[in-house]
Amino acid sequence: INMKKITVIIALLLNLFSVSAFSATCPPDNNIALFFGNGMFNDRVDAKSALSVLESRVTSALSTNSEYKISYAISYNHNENGILQLVEVAVQQKIDNWSSLWNYLADIEIAPDWFQSAMKDLATKVDAFNYVIDSDLQTHVQKYRSEILEGKKVLVVSHSQGNFYANRAYNLVNSQSFGIVAVGTPANFVAGSGSYTTLTNDVI
Repeated sequence: INMKKITVIIALLLNLFSVSAFSATCPPDNNIALFFGNGMFNDRVDAKSALSVLESRVTSALSTNSEYKISYAISYNHNENGILQLVEVAVQQKIDNWSSLWNYLADIEIAPDWFQSAMKDLATKVDAFNYVIDSDLQTHVQKYRSEILEGKKVLVVSHSQGNFYANRAYNLVNSQSFGIVAVGTPANFVAGSGSYTTLTNDVI
């Protein structure tokens, strides 16, 4: 997640932290468990780095709101399927410099037409049902339910394809104490009608 997205997220988080953002049936306290759901091509190091930035920005933004007690964690999801599909396309294109593939993903090099086409094709084929890895989803749901049983509100900041997991988890958790802020989402909705932000130059 880049700095522009983080700045917008903070405003959305502040809205969600208000009393009106959750149902009146929610626990009355201000304990919040904030989870970051990573997107495609993010390993655990990337996810931890994004969570660290998110925590820093939220802490700074809420410095005058000491009544909030926020814990931070990662809802990690594996994305082998998408990576393998992209690698297969690269092999077919007989790519001779594999470092370029990662540079394309990081926007360090201008991606060629075949790469942009492959990414768009991958995005349109992926949906909430064929993308989500069930074992990862069940792990997420278990964590969310555990936090809610402890009287906390759960907020998931989900990035990119991580939104498919958050949307599916919303229905499985089935609690008014569960909210989502979607970032750069490829899904066509945010479960629970949560807030979202997507940059206009985000290919997905």
